[in-house]
Amino acid sequence: MTAHYRAETVGSFLRPQYLMDAREQGVEGAALRALEDRAILDVLRLQEDVGLPVVTNGEFRRGHWPQLIVQIADGVELIDGFPVPVAPIRQKASVVDTEFRILADNTDLPIKITLPQPSALGMLWNEKDSGAAYATREAYIDDVTSLLNTEARALVAAGVAYIQLDAPQFTVNPLHEHPAMLEADRPVFDGVGGATTAVHLCRGNTRRSQDDPASPYDPYAADVFGGFPVDRLLLEYDDYQAGDFTALRHVPEDVTVVLGLVTTKWPELEDEDDLVRRINQAAEYVPLDRLALSPQCGFSSRSTIQNVTPEVQRRKLELVVRVAERVWGSV
Repeated sequence: MTAHYRAETVGSFLRPQYLMDAREQGVEGAALRALEDRAILDVLRLQEDVGLPVVTNGEFRRGHWPQLIVQIADGVELIDGFPVPVAPIRQKASVVDTEFRILADNTDLPIKITLPQPSALGMLWNEKDSGAAYATREAYIDDVTSLLNTEARALVAAGVAYIQLDAPQFTVNPLHEHPAMLEADRPVFDGVGGATTAVHLCRGNTRRSQDDPASPYDPYAADVFGGFPVDRLLLEYDDYQAGDFTALRHVPEDVTVVLGLVTTKWPELEDEDDLVRRINQAAEYVPLDRLALSPQCGFSSRSTIQNVTPEVQRRKLELVVRVAERVWGSV
């Protein structure tokens, strides 16, 4: 189901200091959940205030974007902040309850829930910690994919409007690994109808040296852009690393591209006229009615990443909404 959201966010927001402090101090259980609830309701109000047409929970129940798996499954242990399989995974909770319900009970706006890419979670398998539970990385990925598909179906049944798969590995893994990654990740969307679906091909929100080489989407765009059965692709175009927009010629005709033109990595506010110009450049490859605008990544995909202040975060969201209204006449 395609919804014409013209302005949106990728998912994560800056964690409030009180929440980061609580985690640092080892607060757990009901006390931590109460603080997370407070932060989620605050970020919901922020999204409503700036005029976004679809909202997220800020990923505030996760310290790092892939940690969703720890919320919903036994058999996964945080090692250096990353969820590593140490026993066969078994579902213990549902993202419907952990992340969706609090939004559904407090807003009438459409809700987006983000899920981690199974093949990215599979990269955390290692022989030492995981070998006794899963003889191979592929066996673990199979279980993760099945679990996330179950969760995606449950979210649709609960009334979620939008499900996004966060997929950073396509931008860093060798091309010869992409076919296996697509095979592993695609089934997350099996039987998922009635919600907008998307993949975010992430380059991250970590500040990089300006000497780092460009890594455009072009080498794999033909295979990956059309490799998922989704309504939207969220692509990061906030700096030179993504190259120009020529890779967009590979986007299927029924897919909307959400242009990540507003950076979460630096506090400087983009020029509104320049954003409009770049959207029009992208429209040379994908029609304007199949384009949308967002920040290039989440504001804090890992809680320790705090590249901008809350005030700058709000101004960047307001800019996204303002430009969307200027270009498309609505959000």
